[in-house]
Amino acid sequence: MVTKKKRGPPATGKGIQIGERWHAPELAAIDRWIAANGEMTRGQAIRRLVEIGLANGRNTSAKLDQRAAKKASRVIAATAADLKAKN
Repeated sequence: MVTKKKRGPPATGKGIQIGERWHAPELAAIDRWIAANGEMTRGQAIRRLVEIGLANGRNTSAKLDQRAAKKASRVIAATAADLKAKN
């Protein structure tokens, strides 16, 4: 029995493939990022940018929550002071 040869390059991974359409300005920004951060493929750059964004997003979200809580405390204190002054 002769086994049929598979077409195309050998599989490189088992992850889920996601296809995206990119507009010229986005591709230009990715290419500039690649130029500034070392040689890599667009796919590698996009994976790295997603990794960076997700890591920063967690930190940024916590920082924004803290800032919002502080601002809310100041607004509440100022409102309470205004109400006391009026009474």
